[in-house]
Amino acid sequence: MSFSESLGFKFNRILNIKILLTQNVKIYLYHLLILYLIIVGTKVLIILLEFSFNKRYKNEDLEKGKAHSFYLIAKYFIYVIAITIFVESLGFNVTILIASLSALLIGVGFGIQDVFKDLVSGFIILFERTIKVGDIVELNNGIIGRVSKIRLRSSVLITRNDVEIIVPNSKFIIDNIINWTLNSPITRHYIDVGVAYGSDVRLVESLLLTAAKSSADVSEEVSPSVQFIDFADSALQFRLFFYSQNNFRIEKTKSDIRFQIDKLFRENNIQIPFPQRVIHLNTKND
Repeated sequence: MSFSESLGFKFNRILNIKILLTQNVKIYLYHLLILYLIIVGTKVLIILLEFSFNKRYKNEDLEKGKAHSFYLIAKYFIYVIAITIFVESLGFNVTILIASLSALLIGVGFGIQDVFKDLVSGFIILFERTIKVGDIVELNNGIIGRVSKIRLRSSVLITRNDVEIIVPNSKFIIDNIINWTLNSPITRHYIDVGVAYGSDVRLVESLLLTAAKSSADVSEEVSPSVQFIDFADSALQFRLFFYSQNNFRIEKTKSDIRFQIDKLFRENNIQIPFPQRVIHLNTKND
């Protein structure tokens, strides 16, 4: 026997070292080697995949949310293929294995149906893309946050207080969720203000428009507008509409505009009234 044949024989003996041997399961050393190669190959594929999507995003061929959705779907698909290959390498028929475990999976499903519901919702979100990374969403409880991660079972939002909250994906499917940036990154907002009766309403309109245009966060693509909405009990009610991309920090933008409105009103003698009540006291003795 030549040296190369002897070396090959010894290598085969090493690969066939028994790791786990039962009546139904036989695992040898070469199975661990296959598992290692599958893990390494899977990681390399995922790294190349992520690099490819990031490159396309930087070249503006894909928007960030779309690239992230495609990346997650492709990554999970690679994981499924890798697991299938490893199970097949152990000598199991994946189809028969799934069929034999179906009854168990159904029983377990009743116990963890919420988890399955979240998993299915995760796939729906990734395919329908009604929620994307970077979107500004408002939950049923009034919490507003920016979507930072979309995972298979849950998503992560960063609130306006820079706090991360984890939301089960089923919430985005079952509940009524407001997505402020679904159709366009520019969203309309408004500020209500009342002025005293007798004020020059056209001057008020002009000052409100000036205050809105003074903010760098107000979009120049769509001009702000003013509506005279009501004759209230103690004030003439106006509503200033403006468009902005700063949806996540819009309260700061509104505050800046209100400061500017107050300044302009003071300079032009426009009064913002406060509610007044007349109280009549009956001092007549019985």
